[in-house]
Amino acid sequence: MSMSTIGKRNIDTLSNIFLALFFLVYFAIPKSTSFIVPGDFRLIPEYLTPWYIQRYALLLLVFAYFSYYLLIKQIKVNKTAIQTIFWFGVFVCFQMLYEDFVSFYAYLAAASAYILLLNLNNKVIGESTLRLLFLFCFLYVLQFCFYRIGVRITSSFLDPNISGYYLFLCYLIFRTSKKYFLSTTALLAGALTLSRNFYLAVFLYEVVNLEYIENFLKNTLFLNSVLKITILSIITVSAASYYIVNSDNYNITIGSTYERLTNLNDGSNYSRAKANIVMLERLGEGDFIFRGQGTGMDANSEHRPHNAFFRAIYRYGLFIALLSIGFFIYCANLFLNYNYAIVISLFSYYSILNDFVTGNELILFVLVNFVCLSIKNHQTNEKSTLSSNNNPRLSSL
Repeated sequence: MSMSTIGKRNIDTLSNIFLALFFLVYFAIPKSTSFIVPGDFRLIPEYLTPWYIQRYALLLLVFAYFSYYLLIKQIKVNKTAIQTIFWFGVFVCFQMLYEDFVSFYAYLAAASAYILLLNLNNKVIGESTLRLLFLFCFLYVLQFCFYRIGVRITSSFLDPNISGYYLFLCYLIFRTSKKYFLSTTALLAGALTLSRNFYLAVFLYEVVNLEYIENFLKNTLFLNSVLKITILSIITVSAASYYIVNSDNYNITIGSTYERLTNLNDGSNYSRAKANIVMLERLGEGDFIFRGQGTGMDANSEHRPHNAFFRAIYRYGLFIALLSIGFFIYCANLFLNYNYAIVISLFSYYSILNDFVTGNELILFVLVNFVCLSIKNHQTNEKSTLSSNNNPRLSSL
């Protein structure tokens, strides 16, 4: 299966509803009822009760969509996919015997992402639905006018880096659609968060979006598959983590001042690097092979690892994490040729922050890329129509 750059039909009504509801929950509905919270990031979960409820609602939405198209519409699934989903389910059932139910979260989303892609293949989103999605994304940008953690602006996700990830997704949609006012508004909000990840993501997107840079990465450096990009990012982060931990000359955490933008060797990055190294060392000792820590944190960890792929291992265990990451790589590969700059720039978050590649986040990744691809398809079709209208010979073919 491959996602076509020329979509001929609009997605069906149920998929439109699914897409709109997913964006509504992720972007438009606030995650916290507290607008100003203290600067202690360890206390953030106490203020995010609405978001935890919304995540269960998203799971129900995903389960309903998956069940309808697989059981009722009986969408065709190839033999290899069936076998992979089956063995994935076997590992999940094994974990559930030990009351590790969080692994079902990864399984449902991975299988649903595959069904979703089958259903969306060679289709586009209608313009009316796109306008609704733009509205939801803009409502998310407006949240940065109201929420604060310490002295830093943020969204209702509260953590400026996590909030910045979702803001960057909005920026990608606005930027792809060439809505410069909306993209500039998102860019300004991101700049005021003082999130180094957001700055890096925007920089990577704009640079890789240059055609000669994209060609250089694909053809000269051979970064033409998500598997290669993933392996390179893991090696880079591991090497950087070992270097930071062994240098042991970091400064105290800069916190909320502008100095944090010019000083990368601070306590925050040291803690992230140390958490990555501790997880890798424990993995080498046999921890996290069959079971992970779920949504909690064990007594042997000061911090959870700050890398999407390491965090998946920490959460689900190695076997289920590899299967989940495999589904992510499969999904991302379908979009790589058409959304290359988008996929590359998102690795600035996947390499340094939390698990954004499994569970509902995988579904969101698929939907955002599909939205951007649909926007490009509309732009291509508009150019084709204009060219045809201006060329009588072409329009008569």
